[in-house]
Amino acid sequence: MRHASGTCLVGLSGVSRSRAEITSDCDAPLSGPTVSVGETVTLTDRALRVFLSGAIDGDARLAINGLQTRMVSVGEAFSVEAGDRTCTVRARGIRGKALGLTASCG
Repeated sequence: MRHASGTCLVGLSGVSRSRAEITSDCDAPLSGPTVSVGETVTLTDRALRVFLSGAIDGDARLAINGLQTRMVSVGEAFSVEAGDRTCTVRARGIRGKALGLTASCG
């Protein structure tokens, strides 16, 4: 969802007979690891090096462990190989020109 300060996650947190409860992180600062445009962050015990080359309209262009880039949307998760491990990366939110990420490797 687009918001004045960036792109955020919105979810359905509860339903009753006559109403739905919606939650979001739109007004919350980014949590967890963040990376700004033009910067690199290392994740999961240095298994992943994530470079953010751009962030606009809820999409981010990332390069992970190399030069090849990929576009991801807020909320999207994808897998990437890091040596002999498979890692999952999720774009958590964009605030201005910063991207919040989570990652785990199995």
